Amino acid sequence: MTNYMRPLGWTGPPGTGVLWSLAVEEHFYLLFPVVFAFGLMKLNPKQQALSLVIFCAVVLAWRIVQVKYFHVLETVASDPRTYFTTDSRLDSIAFGCILALWNNPVLDRSPDVKPMHWGWALAGGLAILGSFAYRDEAFRQSWRYSIEGLALIPIFHAAISYHNSPWFSWLNWKSLRWIGLMSYAIYLFHIIAYAIVPAVFNTSSIPMKLAVVIPLTFLYAFSMYALVERPLAKLRKRYN
Repeated sequence: MTNYMRPLGWTGPPGTGVLWSLAVEEHFYLLFPVVFAFGLMKLNPKQQALSLVIFCAVVLAWRIVQVKYFHVLETVASDPRTYFTTDSRLDSIAFGCILALWNNPVLDRSPDVKPMHWGWALAGGLAILGSFAYRDEAFRQSWRYSIEGLALIPIFHAAISYHNSPWFSWLNWKSLRWIGLMSYAIYLFHIIAYAIVPAVFNTSSIPMKLAVVIPLTFLYAFSMYALVERPLAKLRKRYN
């Protein structure tokens, strides 16, 4: 529940700020299977995707209501609830579900399913850049998340459909795939490391911090991958 505690002023121990996004994910894992089983199972994939589009529109409307009538912008400096809370951010995951259900470039093999035109991916990239460039806070706490979620769909679609093209083939480099295997632990630990290093080395120099934080983070992430994630993954397969 850390994503609801932060807007109330509770931040937790240093380095645990990333837990808010994990809270959103956990709420999704708890709620979505139930909703899918009892509300969406009888629909075909396109209808399921359309239902999630409507859900994303409802979440956007809820963010706009909070910004306009509940004065969440007054708490921007101390973590606005539209940024952290599940009811305001669950659409970020739902956009990925829409891509999984409709025109999925991995699972859909019918002749009717064709890669999106390059122009859509380019438009998505420009939309994301525009959402970062436009600094109006009311926009940033409402429309921005929906625009970015929509814009990522054609980008991900192109990255999968054209994975051998020069634009996306670099994503398959062994070094990046190696980092990808440890990315979860890297995400969890990097802020903790950044909080520990200044206290231990008594330095405020950013280059000095990074010189220690980066290798320390990779060492921790590799240890977690080798000693925890891989053994548990093998154990899961044994009992699957």
